[in-house]
Amino acid sequence: MTVDSQSVTGWIDQLAEGNKAAAEQLWRHVSLRLEEFARTKLDV
Repeated sequence: MTVDSQSVTGWIDQLAEGNKAAAEQLWRHVSLRLEEFARTKLDV
């Protein structure tokens, strides 16, 4: 099974290998999703 390096699973794998750029990509992805969720709940 091949993991796409641009997927969440790929970023987690890269993070486990010490890739700091993967941490940034993962945070960007998660924070955007969290922001979208908050906006829907707060009706903003």
